[in-house]
Amino acid sequence: MSWLELSFTRNIISVVVLFIITPWVYGMGMQNLHILAAAIAFVIYLIPVPLLLWGKKARIATAASYRKMAANQIGRRTV
Repeated sequence: MSWLELSFTRNIISVVVLFIITPWVYGMGMQNLHILAAAIAFVIYLIPVPLLLWGKKARIATAASYRKMAANQIGRRTV
């Protein structure tokens, strides 16, 4: 990541905090915001569970299309 991308990303995060999260905290309250943030984090942390349960079946089901897409790349891969 170049310094320009890093600077742009940091500035975007600052703008989001300033203009979106701050009024959200004032409107919702600190306790409810933390409860919502915990619920969102919990849902995000649950994403690997279906991958662990059904990931192998999904990879087997999509192997043929992956091989077809990999063969169409400019730098060929050995599959």
